[in-house]
Amino acid sequence: MTGGDEVGLDDLLLTVTTEHDKLLINAPFPCKIVSLNGDIEDNPDLVNDDAYADGWCVIVQPHEFDPDQFLDEHEYIEYLNEV
Repeated sequence: MTGGDEVGLDDLLLTVTTEHDKLLINAPFPCKIVSLNGDIEDNPDLVNDDAYADGWCVIVQPHEFDPDQFLDEHEYIEYLNEV
């Protein structure tokens, strides 16, 4: 996958390999890949150590995005408190 590629709903977006497992993360909506962070390929610990700065994985531009079909920050926190 490279910048500019199109990803459909439920297409494989990225693979995260952990010590014990391999996680496949699918796209939650159709989108275009804007940028991929190649630094995490060389230093995967960045994902855990600096997730909100240098540890990002991918930036996407959604197509036909309907924000009403997803939880906002407050709804998500409320959901987590109920679980």
